[in-house]
Amino acid sequence: LRTWLCLGLLATLARAADPAAYPAGLRWIWYPEGQPARSAPVGVRYFRAAVDVPAAFEAAQLVLDADDSCTPTVNGKRLPEKHNGWMAFKTYDVSRLQRPGRNVLAVEVDNGASAAGLVGWLAVRIGKERRILAVTDRSWKSATAAPSGWAQPGFNDSAWAAALELGAVDIPPWSSKLAYARIPMMALTQRADGPVTAGQARELV
Repeated sequence: LRTWLCLGLLATLARAADPAAYPAGLRWIWYPEGQPARSAPVGVRYFRAAVDVPAAFEAAQLVLDADDSCTPTVNGKRLPEKHNGWMAFKTYDVSRLQRPGRNVLAVEVDNGASAAGLVGWLAVRIGKERRILAVTDRSWKSATAAPSGWAQPGFNDSAWAAALELGAVDIPPWSSKLAYARIPMMALTQRADGPVTAGQARELV
């Protein structure tokens, strides 16, 4: 109970009214269609980004939020869905899925009504340093449909559209109710140098 109370307090303190709680350059993104921060078609959109991870990393976390729900994949390993709306970020411990060198993040986002967006970042721990390696911005690729294998590292996304930047994390309609409870990176699992099974990936939160 004490743990849940502490997490609730952190979430309250780190609302989007305090942009300093978030990485520099972080943006809500969507597929380039109309004005997604106001209204977007109901349906699924797909996003990809390649990230270079330093060889010295010890742990990693992927932090995501989406309007309305999303399911991330890291280096081809599908993680649990983030659902229950956009009012709070979800943090995934991806230490065992990252590898030194090129890594690929893929996110499937489902918009149920009205506004739509995806926001998040990848951070790693190197010793006592927390380093942000990627944030959602126009460098991400996006698509309205995804063929088999779209989330795999070797997929060719050169024909995909650049993501549309909607604005900083604290823009309407999300600013007034958005909350982020930061999880210390020292609490994460350690990196794994061997393969991770699909079952192990589904257990990550």
